[in-house]
Amino acid sequence: MFKYFARLHEKYQRKILPIVIYSHDNKEKEPDNYKLEFSFLKVLEFNFMRLQLNNEPWRNYIRSNNPVAAALISKMNYSKEEKISVKIEFTRMLANMQLDIARSTILTAFFENYVKLTTEEDQYNKMLIEELTPQEVSSVIEITTSYHEKGREEGIREGEKEGRKEVAKNLILLGIEIDKIMEATKLSREEIKKLISE
Repeated sequence: MFKYFARLHEKYQRKILPIVIYSHDNKEKEPDNYKLEFSFLKVLEFNFMRLQLNNEPWRNYIRSNNPVAAALISKMNYSKEEKISVKIEFTRMLANMQLDIARSTILTAFFENYVKLTTEEDQYNKMLIEELTPQEVSSVIEITTSYHEKGREEGIREGEKEGRKEVAKNLILLGIEIDKIMEATKLSREEIKKLISE
């Protein structure tokens, strides 16, 4: 942290308020300073503000209009029993912020990476979503549809690439030259060499 602070301060010559956001799962209190000292001399003491997400009560942030706060509640302090409530409140926050689809999709992907619901929890979550206001439900449907379409498109692209790799493997077994395999499959030389070495 100190190195980043020093570089920014050197470059911009402005006052900088250093804030560290700890997002790991360790509950132990993290430091809010960095010291460089010897037994005979204190060379440096760098202090910064500390935000340790897993020690923050998530309910303190649900009235925020800040998209980053919405995504970060996924890493805050909540119990297993509150997981669905966290998801519902995140959904409500996102719907009320009325962000464009691209930003909403990024925030949803980040959030869902950390808050994974079981099938039963997901069903219950969908039932609770229906209790939101009509405007919130409309926003949720739009965000969810876009998020799932993006996932489906990525899945299709990944599937197509896997299919090209299978074709390349068959061509390798037939003894076809690498250049011709590259032309037929649109795979790179490195990808084909990797398949040969497998």
